[in-house]
Amino acid sequence: KQWYQRRVAITAGLSQTNIPFNINMEGVISVTGDIDREQRDTYRFDVRAQDNGANPFLTTESVEIIITDENDNPPVILKPTSNSVVPMVETKVKGHYVTEVEITDKDEGDNAKIDVTLSGPGSDLFSYVKESGSLGKIVNEGVLDRETKDEYQIKILAKDRGTPQKEAEIQFTIRITDANDNTPTITNCGDVITIRENEVGAIFTVTASDNDIGANGKITYSVTPGTHFTVDDKGVLNTTVGYDYKKEKSTDCDSALIPLL
Repeated sequence: KQWYQRRVAITAGLSQTNIPFNINMEGVISVTGDIDREQRDTYRFDVRAQDNGANPFLTTESVEIIITDENDNPPVILKPTSNSVVPMVETKVKGHYVTEVEITDKDEGDNAKIDVTLSGPGSDLFSYVKESGSLGKIVNEGVLDRETKDEYQIKILAKDRGTPQKEAEIQFTIRITDANDNTPTITNCGDVITIRENEVGAIFTVTASDNDIGANGKITYSVTPGTHFTVDDKGVLNTTVGYDYKKEKSTDCDSALIPLL
């Protein structure tokens, strides 16, 4: 490559030796080593030209060489990291923050402008939002229901606008965590429970379920205060007194009718 050319009389030279340039006797400046704009983007030095007369004259002129960018660096996805797991609470509201995205590129101009796309099953439920500098974020675009799907494998593709384009891709997991959005369901509370008169103790087991998990899905039982019934943490319904069939043929415990034999 020829970066700068100027005809001189006889002798030419550069004021610095620790630079990747040289000049020949015809004044042609050439590249003699590696040039990396990301390491150094400007070189300034003097060119000396001297004639061969009996009393030689020396001329010095400053030269500035500006290194332009080449698309030699791919984007780097710093956040989220590859194969990481990002928790996200299930929600029906659009636009909730999921995770931060940070993507850098050592190039400049169009070579450093990054376009981001998301892919993978269910990726349409999420979108990338550009923020300032190298930062952005992922937000949800649709309903995230843990009971329907609790994990999404999402790929982030970052592609610059240089020629030729360079790209980077990572995959990470969005794990949907539980919100207490389901009410318990009692499956047999409407049953008629038959007991013998004067019977005391366990008479029935209430069956209930909850689609949530953890503390949100843990069920506790209770009965209407003021009755002669108790229920334990396993749903076992007990009578605390024996009922007399001649005086009372049925009693009500919440929504369960209990006839007496």
